[in-house]
Amino acid sequence: MKKLLSALALTLLLTACGGKTVRFSLTFDTKDAERVTKLTEAVQRTIEGRVLAKEKKLIAQSVRKDGDATMLDVTVGDEEMAKLLQDSLAVPFTMAIMKQVDSGQGDLISEKYGEFKETGIVTKHVDWITAGITKVTGAEQGAVVIQFTKEGEALLKDMFAKNRGSVIGIFVRGQLMSKKTIDATDKQTSISIEGIPNGALAAAFADDVNVGLHVKFTPAP
Repeated sequence: MKKLLSALALTLLLTACGGKTVRFSLTFDTKDAERVTKLTEAVQRTIEGRVLAKEKKLIAQSVRKDGDATMLDVTVGDEEMAKLLQDSLAVPFTMAIMKQVDSGQGDLISEKYGEFKETGIVTKHVDWITAGITKVTGAEQGAVVIQFTKEGEALLKDMFAKNRGSVIGIFVRGQLMSKKTIDATDKQTSISIEGIPNGALAAAFADDVNVGLHVKFTPAP
């Protein structure tokens, strides 16, 4: 009875605050316990980041097991933010490595940076993003390393070997996130992106991509 009353009190409190709760069932593409834990933590940081980016209020969020299912409950300040979350999390995640090409030769056009052509390296070839810190002229900046699956590594190595000196673009959800020139220092099995303004932005990018790659959100009643 005490537990029931506590739950009822919380519900009344959230209602009084004008809170709106949305619920999702989370599906992970891995059973590795360590990676699932990392992804679960990344999900919560990503949700918080999306709400704060809209200058909205995040009242509460929690992840719990319901039998074999993993459930995420998120309570935000208003109906508008709840719908924004539901809509944004329902959009399929995409990522691609593309090569910058001359006008008329591309598969995608960036208004600012011109045309880019597909290399065949897409979402399924990306495995994980690791964020870190680098020091440039004494100042700390953020950095990330894009790691690939075995198939992705083979495609990347071949693409790097054939395109030394070319510029590649990293596209996430169809938007150009970064571009770099392929040079002899590249490891050919991963892509490093440096010069991110700070470590927090690098970490947020890593969380967003890792969640997009490995977690599916299904609205739940």
